[in-house]
Amino acid sequence: MERVMRGPYRLSPIAVDMHVPDHVGGVYGLGRDPKRIAVLGRAETELRDKIRSFWSFYEFFWFEPALSDAGGFRIHCREYHKQLECGDLEDRSHPVPHQPGAKCPDCGT
Repeated sequence: MERVMRGPYRLSPIAVDMHVPDHVGGVYGLGRDPKRIAVLGRAETELRDKIRSFWSFYEFFWFEPALSDAGGFRIHCREYHKQLECGDLEDRSHPVPHQPGAKCPDCGT
């Protein structure tokens, strides 16, 4: 079964605090429409703070916590390729691993 990021939630500081665990890393999606992710990003730590920093620019957020940097990279790649197919991403740059030599599990990049 394919995992799906949690959300969409209305993007406000209080909603982020209510839904996103504190002191964890992971992947986030941001959008102006609850059906479309426009931006994907990753936070190695403090996912909550990273999402909260966008509250005045986007209306909705999605997220998926990660237990490790490698796990965050895998989730980021999975979501990137899924959203790339939808054609709604504002930034089409492939996720970059934090460990040299790590390869995307979807395309091998």
